Amino acid sequence: MVDEVLDDVKTNIKEWFRKYVASLHCIMKELEKAESTSEFMELKKKLMQCMIKSLPLESEYCPFCEFYLVVNKYTSCDDCEYKKAHGKCNSKSSTWRKIRDLQEELLDAIRDYWYGYELGEEK
Repeated sequence: MVDEVLDDVKTNIKEWFRKYVASLHCIMKELEKAESTSEFMELKKKLMQCMIKSLPLESEYCPFCEFYLVVNKYTSCDDCEYKKAHGKCNSKSSTWRKIRDLQEELLDAIRDYWYGYELGEEK
């Protein structure tokens, strides 16, 4: 059942990966040109944010979501096999929600990683 959408999800993941690598490559090119520690740290922060923000958690990267929500046009996840084992994605106790919440925690921590004035520069 769910396997019938696997090729589409693989295509989506491949495209996500291509864009992800291109984004990292652009940031790395900038980082290599950094002329100060402050500039380097700002770009390193940007790199970490890109890495964390880019986790493929959207429905287009999930064969279950693609099958139940897109192919079958269901508006409910009641029959989803993933939900049965891991909880409905948007519920507070689900595995997906835990990952998404930790993603937000990491992004909050990264925002505090470098302010730009640690070396005496002004805010």
